[in-house]
Amino acid sequence: MRGWLCSLRRSSDTLKIVLHLQSPIPANLKFSTSEKSVAQRTLWADRVARSFTFLWLGWILLAATNQLIRFFPPPGAPLNGDAQWTYLPNARAWLKAPWDFLTHSPDSYHVAPLGYLWAAVWGANAPRIQLANCVLFLACVLLIWRCATRRRPFAHLRHPRQ
Repeated sequence: MRGWLCSLRRSSDTLKIVLHLQSPIPANLKFSTSEKSVAQRTLWADRVARSFTFLWLGWILLAATNQLIRFFPPPGAPLNGDAQWTYLPNARAWLKAPWDFLTHSPDSYHVAPLGYLWAAVWGANAPRIQLANCVLFLACVLLIWRCATRRRPFAHLRHPRQ
C-alpha cells in the first residue's frame, strides 16, 4: 500500500491519532533499460507540457496587458468621481496628519480604510495608483495560473488505495 494511512486508537481516557507514511517509490528500486527509456520519455513529455504552460501563460499575460493598455485612461483624462471626491482627498489628509485624520475626521469612516490607504501608499497620485492596480491585476493572473498548474493539488485528500 502506498501513500498515507491514518488510524485512531482509543485508550481509557485519551484518543491517539497515528499517521503511517510510506514512500511512493521504494528505496531499492532499480530500473531496467526499457524502464529508463519510459522515464526519459516521461521526462521529455513533462518538459513539453511545462513549456506549453509557459507559452500559455505568456499569451494570457500578453492579452491581459493589451486589455489594460486599451482601457488605461489617457493623461489628463478626468478621474472617476469616487477617486476625485473621496479616495484621493482622504489619502492626502491621511498623508498630512494620519492620527488626526483617523481620530477626528468623519471622512475616515465613510469608506473602508483600505481604499484611501492604498491610494496613500502611492502618494495620492492617480497615474501611479492606476499603474499599481494594473501590476496587481497581472500578479493575480500569475497566482491564478500557479494555482491551476499545481500538480495534484488535492492529492492529500485522497484515500489510500488498498
